[in-house]
Amino acid sequence: MCHLEKSYERFRHAVDVGRVYENPYLRFSTVCRFLRVSPRDLDELLIRELGMSGEEILQSRRNSIGIN
Repeated sequence: MCHLEKSYERFRHAVDVGRVYENPYLRFSTVCRFLRVSPRDLDELLIRELGMSGEEILQSRRNSIGIN
């Protein structure tokens, strides 16, 4: 598994298990810094795989629980 695929899995885990979206001030770029991955590279993979950018994923999860 390449570095980017591992980062994709770690991002998924941070969102699903770590619930990073609950912090409305936490940006996708900050999560990427914690994961030590390029936001641009991970965004490209997320868009290709899920059709949404990292920031869109976080915002969608925030909207689903009423955090704006």
